Amino acid sequence: MEVTPQITAGTGFIYSDINFIALGSLVEHLSGQTLADYALQHILVPLGGIHFCFTPSREMRHVIAPTQYDENGMMLRGVVHDPTARRMGRVSGNAGLFSDADDITLYAQTLLN
Repeated sequence: MEVTPQITAGTGFIYSDINFIALGSLVEHLSGQTLADYALQHILVPLGGIHFCFTPSREMRHVIAPTQYDENGMMLRGVVHDPTARRMGRVSGNAGLFSDADDITLYAQTLLN
């Protein structure tokens, strides 16, 4: 797949899902693991999080904040909101990671540190 840059390198920033999707693919290719397994084993569990997941069970969905309405007007809770990520099996480098407030606090504090 070929993508033409919209701006000259170093002159600005445009968010692009494709970059994070490509990064997820790269992680899978280099590690030999799925993105979900790699993220859990090497990033999320070492943080101390216990509820992180890409595809939460029905039992866990009640602790996950609703995110937004989908294209059919349904409120999403524990379901990835990004249509591309949903088509990719709900696990993608750009969307789909869920957890409870405690784990998200750990993740946010780690980023701040």
